[in-house]
Amino acid sequence: ALKERPALRLEVEGVASAAADGPSIGAKRLELEYQNTYYRMLQRRGDKVPSDAKQLEVPENMQAPLLEGIYRTRLKQQPPAEWKELDSDERTAKMREAVIASWAKSQVLLRQIGQARATRIKDYLVEKGQLPDDRIYLIDVSFAEGEDKGNVDTQLHLDSE
Repeated sequence: ALKERPALRLEVEGVASAAADGPSIGAKRLELEYQNTYYRMLQRRGDKVPSDAKQLEVPENMQAPLLEGIYRTRLKQQPPAEWKELDSDERTAKMREAVIASWAKSQVLLRQIGQARATRIKDYLVEKGQLPDDRIYLIDVSFAEGEDKGNVDTQLHLDSE
């Protein structure tokens, strides 16, 4: 319909959902934080490091000690005192869960994923649908409530000039 009607334009509204997107956003952000923290640690020690922290593979045995610092920095508090009674694996799991949950609710990170979705849709419509770039507009991101089996629907709006 857009190809046949030059007066129509399409608006793509990126959508993000804390329920559907949050856990994966949080886990990816934690992995990035591991890499950045480990990178800085290696630099301070004078070890040879790659040009980008994302190229580092953080050893499994370093993640628990790094996580404690990430927890304190991200949540701006010490881990609860009762967690000291847990074995180290349980304590690490609880800290990991809390850090991921804090990033899972980040409006900034959710907005970024909504924008990325909208951009990918526009790129697809321009490349595969052969629609003119200047007739597809990206509008502000909205946030979906609830969870739909991990699916997030993106809103498309038709408008006329």
